[in-house]
Amino acid sequence: MWKIRRVPIRGVAMATLLFMTVVEATWARSDLLHRQHQHQTNNLSVFQPFAPAVRDIPTATNPPTHAVTKKKKTTLSSKAIVEAIPPSNRQKATFVSLLAVLSGAANVVCFQRFQFFTTMMTGNLIRCATAFAELRFTDAAFYAGMMWSYLAGVAIFRLVDLHNQKQQLRPTTRAVIPATLLTFFLSDVVSVTKYKTAAQPLLLAAGFGIVNAAGIDATATVTNAATVHITKIGLGLVDGVYLGARRKGTRTGMRFIGSFFISVLLTTVLYQWIVVEQPWLVSQMPPIGSTFGVFYTLLFGWYSRSSSSSKGTFLSKKALPIKQSKRKMVQDLFRG
Repeated sequence: MWKIRRVPIRGVAMATLLFMTVVEATWARSDLLHRQHQHQTNNLSVFQPFAPAVRDIPTATNPPTHAVTKKKKTTLSSKAIVEAIPPSNRQKATFVSLLAVLSGAANVVCFQRFQFFTTMMTGNLIRCATAFAELRFTDAAFYAGMMWSYLAGVAIFRLVDLHNQKQQLRPTTRAVIPATLLTFFLSDVVSVTKYKTAAQPLLLAAGFGIVNAAGIDATATVTNAATVHITKIGLGLVDGVYLGARRKGTRTGMRFIGSFFISVLLTTVLYQWIVVEQPWLVSQMPPIGSTFGVFYTLLFGWYSRSSSSSKGTFLSKKALPIKQSKRKMVQDLFRG
């Protein structure tokens, strides 16, 4: 049995936090310089060759002028730039980090319980193909069913999203809460039946398909896998060192990797401590599906409230003109 005291957990955690702090500070400075340069560039007058020419017509009250007024170059201080960041960006960064924490914890718990992942489908795809190659068709059918269940969860999210756009002008993260809770709750219901070995992982995969699709739709980035974020970090580090430019998505990737790593580390330590030191707590642990369903509900509820309270993000029907049709309201909502 794996012994916790043999692993320098404290040293690994300290080294990881130190590395992430140094990288975050470096890219914070790069981000500050990029914003200053972008602000200076936006203040310059740009010649537009296809813009219609506007000429002053000399009159008695409007004499002709030939002087050209130049805009003054202005720069922002570090404090002003930090204060100018929209609240929605900070909320989205926090949302991505919290999704990474839940995803890391779910991966540890589900793998320890079922010996395979229910939040990521790459491993299930590899095991399905391997089972087919080894003529283990029962296992291949099960892993294929896991992928189809996950796909069904994504389809449920999309159906709810389309219905929400047509009928209810509210954040999609709030609209998918009932479907998320129901799917995770059903996974616990079937866990007490004789079909729990196959039915519970299938329903968990569908539930994680819903929440992962909602996370990707709300943040425009992957919120359940680390490969894409590690790739972004590698590209961003090279651009920052070699070109001196900040690459979009690098800081989000660092936040995700740091949150995901710490979540996996702490969840593994806690799980192994319960199994080794306090085995009586294993039977007292709360149901997997309902626990994650509650956590995702609280997270989606917080993000939907913070998004709807941001300026210009979501509008109520009362705030729009009565004569506008529903299609027009939805188009205007998602246009700006």
